[in-house]
Amino acid sequence: MEFNSILERRLSAAGCGTARHGEARQGFLNQKRGEIMKISRDVIDGIVEDTKDMLLYNHESIELAYIAAGDDPLGIAIKVTIKPDEAKLKVLTTINFVTDRCKDERRRYIDPEQTNLFDQDGGAGAGG
Repeated sequence: MEFNSILERRLSAAGCGTARHGEARQGFLNQKRGEIMKISRDVIDGIVEDTKDMLLYNHESIELAYIAAGDDPLGIAIKVTIKPDEAKLKVLTTINFVTDRCKDERRRYIDPEQTNLFDQDGGAGAGG
């Protein structure tokens, strides 16, 4: 029961104590017939393993993106979402990085006094 009170305090401190979060919080606390679904060491080990596998699998692409970035830093975002799913925890680990940089710029000066090149009928304007 002590763990529940610690969890309650942490949820409240994180802003989850509001009425808006109350139902979701209560649902989380009631998972698995009143037991709290805990994030065990196995869950953390699985996340670490998935992250390592994705980094190794994408090593070449990451290297090319790093070289292409030149003096700019290469950002690699790793996101993990954990969601209760019946009697299990659903863990989704994603990796995100930019492999190619595209920068495009166009400038144009438009003179509002410029004469229309075409008349109203779509034909050539004056002098044409």
